[in-house]
Amino acid sequence: MLGGQAMALASLMEKGIIEKPKKKPEAIDVSLLNPIRLVAETVRVVTNSFYDKDVGIWIGKRGLGNFPFSLTTSVGYDILHMAVMIDGIVYNLHPYGSKSNGKRIRIEISTDANLKSQFEWRCYRKSSDRIIKSKSQLENYAKSFEDDYYTLISDDGYNCQTFCMQMIKYATGESNNEINQQYCIAIGTIIA
Repeated sequence: MLGGQAMALASLMEKGIIEKPKKKPEAIDVSLLNPIRLVAETVRVVTNSFYDKDVGIWIGKRGLGNFPFSLTTSVGYDILHMAVMIDGIVYNLHPYGSKSNGKRIRIEISTDANLKSQFEWRCYRKSSDRIIKSKSQLENYAKSFEDDYYTLISDDGYNCQTFCMQMIKYATGESNNEINQQYCIAIGTIIA
């Protein structure tokens, strides 16, 4: 079954229907060992290839540092690094110094193609019609997180995943429930 899906995906790439990855992903999402999750992820990858990544809201994911595996579990608790891209601008949260809890946050805001290429992007919203804030409002809001503290688990501070959710909430005015539902569609969970 999986061999047929891989062959179909390769055929679509050869025909130019979907674009070939520019580089190998840095991490393998071990949740893809679940066959249901693998099918859902294949659908996501094919669907995302038809959308313009400079329009709408995209969630980017990659492995943590040099760690070769990632794991998608649930909103805010994934074992991977995330950034959010809104209308082609990447908002990326980093802890200062070592990767331990309690460090200050640094926010990177960029349109740099090299930074964009470091992430596997998943479409959250394919158009800009739900974005209610200007680029300057989004930049100011993102920079306001630099007064906060980084925490690996998001209970008392922010991590890259909760930062992405807060940016989406601010940009769209969507509720936490709406964001969590759309996140599960865009990124998936350990189940699907």
